[in-house]
Amino acid sequence: MIKGIAILIMIFHHFYGLYAIPDSKGILEALSQDSIFCLFHFFAKYGKICVLLFAFVTGYGYYIIIKKERTSIFASICKRLCSFYPFFILFVSGVYLIMCIFPSHINLTLEKAILQCCGVNYISDYWYIAVVLSGALFYFPILLYSKRKNEICHISCFLLLMVINHFSYPLYHVLTHNCGAGNLLERIPVQGMSLAIPYFLLGYACRYIFENHHNIKNALIVGLPSLANAYFFSWNSRYLFLIILILFVVKLNCIRKSIITPILLILGQYSACMWLNHRLVFGYWFSDVFYSIPNPLNYLMVVLLSLLLSIVITKFWISIKSLGMCYLLKIRERLNLYSE
Repeated sequence: MIKGIAILIMIFHHFYGLYAIPDSKGILEALSQDSIFCLFHFFAKYGKICVLLFAFVTGYGYYIIIKKERTSIFASICKRLCSFYPFFILFVSGVYLIMCIFPSHINLTLEKAILQCCGVNYISDYWYIAVVLSGALFYFPILLYSKRKNEICHISCFLLLMVINHFSYPLYHVLTHNCGAGNLLERIPVQGMSLAIPYFLLGYACRYIFENHHNIKNALIVGLPSLANAYFFSWNSRYLFLIILILFVVKLNCIRKSIITPILLILGQYSACMWLNHRLVFGYWFSDVFYSIPNPLNYLMVVLLSLLLSIVITKFWISIKSLGMCYLLKIRERLNLYSE
């Protein structure tokens, strides 16, 4: 449900924050005189909370996954990557092909598309994939390994990751500005990662506290530094209070009993794909069309179209995976026949 709230905030933030500026100057002038749009534009600047909500939920879920994981560390890493990464590669490939046919203001070459899949930021909307990759390849295996060792090792590694995150951006800044590192390194969104990861760790810590509330000492050792890290070393501290408020409202069932609950659950189910495609709906080719529609009808249309597009893309992806599995099973059967 929190993911559903987060994706609504993200689209609101991008749409009314004018991340896609209309091509027509007349439409832009009309928007500046629209009182409703100006009000939404003012609140849109607080929309960065969507990134922190996604990071929090991811960290919260990682603890649950790590606690239940029984396979090897390598197999666990592969499972984490395969849960989303192949879908992301297919999506970026599709965007590249579409832009080859219908050019946009984003000059996406094949080389840039490949680098984007590796976490290098050429499409600004997809910078968060670097957080996904760092979580799967770095934070997840360290936390999984330490969890399997003992509780002291687990807590120590968690605190160490917090320290590493704190010093990652200053080190990156030194490398890119003082050591003359190349343009490729400068496009890695380390600043965004260093600001989002504290909420990933906060989400992980929250789940840890829920599971280990009987051990007050460990709960305080994990919880207090996580809270301080998110408060002092991430985006403006007001976002922390907004997240706590949203989580508090959801926890008290104020939202769960409302009529919008099924809508939020559906949006949450397709939130990852909506994050990828919502700028395709209004940002790259059709900005004039949507910004000329009255507010907030235009925003609701973007959300609906993004959701429908996500459903279609997800069904297509499931079909591809099913065909791939059938093909692999046939290959295995033939290999078994040859071996006999």
